[in-house]
Amino acid sequence: MKKILKKSLTVSLVLVFLLGAAFIYSSPAEASYEGRYVGYSWAGEANGVAREDASRYIKTVLELDEDGIITDANMWFFVQEDGYWTTRQSGNAYIEVDFDVNPTMAVPGENYEAGDSMFTIYTADMMAFYATAVNEDGLTAAVMVDPITRYQFEMKFDAEFDFSRPVGDLTIGSDYVTPTIRTSGSGLLRPDTWDDLEDSTIFDVHGWSHVVNMTGELEGIDTDSTIEEKLTALSLSFSSHHS
Repeated sequence: MKKILKKSLTVSLVLVFLLGAAFIYSSPAEASYEGRYVGYSWAGEANGVAREDASRYIKTVLELDEDGIITDANMWFFVQEDGYWTTRQSGNAYIEVDFDVNPTMAVPGENYEAGDSMFTIYTADMMAFYATAVNEDGLTAAVMVDPITRYQFEMKFDAEFDFSRPVGDLTIGSDYVTPTIRTSGSGLLRPDTWDDLEDSTIFDVHGWSHVVNMTGELEGIDTDSTIEEKLTALSLSFSSHHS
């Protein structure tokens, strides 16, 4: 019995070696990596949770050419809400704006308390969320979720506001930007106070704040841009330019 096992093991090793050698020495011209590759990663995977039991997962699809060069890449972040699957990239949202509310700052830190918000929002995920609205009196309301602190930064402007002012004026310590609600407790920066950020805009809260305007709707907008340019990039329309 031992001899048979040894012979079987020897034959298996030889086959493995030959297959490996054939792969290594095959002509590169014969190998092609062209095709679509799909991968998954999910919450709890490292702890043995099966994908079908996870409440969140990421699906990545890569398109490769014959040399293995990535020619296209797409990623979807799926979350389960109330028993239904949706993506964090979903643009579906229900929004109400109460222009009678003057936003107030949240109390950050361990004793977090939400501030007063103009916005009532129902959506699958608040990451990268933004919205704008104007009422019949010319009041303008806007909100953006800062990806670093994960707070809603709310802005309110009256009809006489000079929208040609620079975005650099929209600091957290100004009268025009108010962090009202923490949308997630897992922000990269979790401030205990707003004092250290009072001179910061959404573009320079942190060294990674460049993700806000590196690509997407605010690509090309910075602190030197006008507030009109920023709000226009966020889908607000102006009937005339301000000077």
